[in-house]
Amino acid sequence: MKVKADEYYSEMQREEVINQLKKLNEYNPDDGLTKMRKKLQKISTTRHLQIWHDHSTLANTGHIIFTVNCLYDPAIYMTDKEYKDTTGKVVDVQTEIEKPHVYIVARCRSCDAEQLAYVETRLCCLQHLQKNLKTADGVEIKDKMRFFHGDSPSREFESGQQKGGHYYCSGCGAHADRVYELDYCFRCEPVSLEDRQNIVMKGPIGKRNSFLQKPKPFSALTREELESELGAREIYEGKTKKELQNLLYENLHGVSRVPALLFTNPSRSLESLNLGNYEVLPCEPMHDIAHHIENLLTELPSHIEDENCREKLVEAVTLTTGKKETKRAVDFRCSLLTTSLYVQGTASSSVQSLLDTMVDMQDILYKEDKHRSPRLILRYHNSSWYHLTLCRSIIGFNLKSKTVRKFYGTYLHDLTAHAPLQLRLVSGRTSSAEEKERTFNTVKSITNTTSSYRPAHIISNIFIRLQAEEKLGRSGNCVEKQQSHVSRLAHSLPPQKNTKIPKTLIKKYSSSWQAHLERISDFLLPGEGVWWSQDDDFVEFFDACGEAEFRDEGPPLHHFRSSTLKNEDQYLKRCWQQCLEREVIIPTHIIRDESQDGKVMRIYTDYLTGPLFAELAAKIALGHTESDDMSLEPDSKHLTTSFNNALEEDPEEENSGETVAEFRLIGGEQPEDLNDDNLLGASPVTKHKEEAKASGMIVIYT
Repeated sequence: MKVKADEYYSEMQREEVINQLKKLNEYNPDDGLTKMRKKLQKISTTRHLQIWHDHSTLANTGHIIFTVNCLYDPAIYMTDKEYKDTTGKVVDVQTEIEKPHVYIVARCRSCDAEQLAYVETRLCCLQHLQKNLKTADGVEIKDKMRFFHGDSPSREFESGQQKGGHYYCSGCGAHADRVYELDYCFRCEPVSLEDRQNIVMKGPIGKRNSFLQKPKPFSALTREELESELGAREIYEGKTKKELQNLLYENLHGVSRVPALLFTNPSRSLESLNLGNYEVLPCEPMHDIAHHIENLLTELPSHIEDENCREKLVEAVTLTTGKKETKRAVDFRCSLLTTSLYVQGTASSSVQSLLDTMVDMQDILYKEDKHRSPRLILRYHNSSWYHLTLCRSIIGFNLKSKTVRKFYGTYLHDLTAHAPLQLRLVSGRTSSAEEKERTFNTVKSITNTTSSYRPAHIISNIFIRLQAEEKLGRSGNCVEKQQSHVSRLAHSLPPQKNTKIPKTLIKKYSSSWQAHLERISDFLLPGEGVWWSQDDDFVEFFDACGEAEFRDEGPPLHHFRSSTLKNEDQYLKRCWQQCLEREVIIPTHIIRDESQDGKVMRIYTDYLTGPLFAELAAKIALGHTESDDMSLEPDSKHLTTSFNNALEEDPEEENSGETVAEFRLIGGEQPEDLNDDNLLGASPVTKHKEEAKASGMIVIYT
């Protein structure tokens, strides 16, 4: 650590403080010198922790293992270069800092009731975190529990989410049947642990059963209890008990109880437990990447028409993973890289892009914190959206080897809906549980070779042997060796190019494309030419290796020390509103703006150029559109007009679930009489709106 005494910060000059904060992406020009000094001192003396747990079998008996590790933060730890300059040694500092330490080994079954029995022990340890530690120089270090990460069942246990079912996602509560709809998933807000606590404690029955410490407070409720619980949630529908159960189920969105650490005291605040910013990371790269690659390479051959390409793909997969009994995450990653290289020249551009985007995604989610930058974040946003869109376009929903839920389910959902937002705060290397998962292999090996299999001997033997192996230097890090092997294989691939999204795809999937633009709205705010440009056929983003990692125009790089997933979601919403208010040029031909009552206003723009949008640009330039069949009813569910049909190739994509209220046009020349203030005593906008109504459409000029 590079901690300094209090006097060091009080004596720092203004320029030095500003430079340090800028280096950490924490500079705010509105802050005074005193505030900046305190801010720098606080983040430089705060250590963040991350916990992981999983359940498995040891000696034919169920056990749960907890590990804890520090999170690498350049504000408090040296960088690789700083460590080399200080000691003369070359060390991967992040790997050393984030090395996991076994915290709890306990005997229990996989059910929540038994695993929740260890909450008291964890809470006792959290109380001790409130006591600051002192370094050898007398500097106090504050510890904060920041993240939990693990596989899907572990995340569900920690957050209090149901296991499986229609609402299996612990990150957003999206419905399982709609996880492939990016416009729906991208707009599902992150659900914090405090949100979950409030959801459970909102009704009298959930509150009562939570205080009674029932692992499932909403199960086996009577009709009267259901009516009481729904009434507290202002839901007064449903007649039969089954209807009431379904209404409550839909309202909870999979929340089954309070988070695990609140189980013994459901009404206690997270802040009082030193868990003010504690979050369950919604994406665990190792499991999500490995399983999605497996699903993709299994299903894709059935959807490739070219026989030569199909045979080469199957051959590559068979040679890399087909003969292995135990397939590790690194095996699937190597298989993907080999397959992408092997089918080049025979695969169509769309199939090659499908593989290449997955290559990008797995590469980014295994990078260290020192590589995290705005360019890398933009690259992942683009690759993940493009990848799922190509999955829908190439593979579709008539699957041969996998079910739709299996293919588009939790793994792909985590990688596309949650990983981009998560990457804005923390590197993929930090959020990966690969090294922690190996703990079970080590523990199993110790138990099988040195234990007497007596329950009283297993746990103590594990701790003694683990400590001995660490002191003897036998607990090596295999992740570095595997990552080195993958990197050497990746060097054989062609150089990375900028992401180029075909405008035909933008036109076809305009709804999910807008949802994607909302998620990268901070990159759009600087305007065209900074992070993106266009030609007649493509929208190009400057996100390849070799492009600028940071740009003076922004956006800034955020960090887990000062932001949360929920904060990032709100930040992006504010950026999107600024784009609309300032009428910043963004790469889309249509903007859907939804009001609070659920009505959607479509705003057609001339921001996209090229032959594909020439007709739209001409209509906007004239200041009107031809739409004889357009309905004026606010509750009309579908539009079947010649104007819409000319613009939209996928009506289901464009109109799904929309209640269209009115249209606007942005761009082009405005009618001459817009400046005449004496027409019928009404404003120009009002007059043209009335004329549009008379002709069967609504047009609002801006």
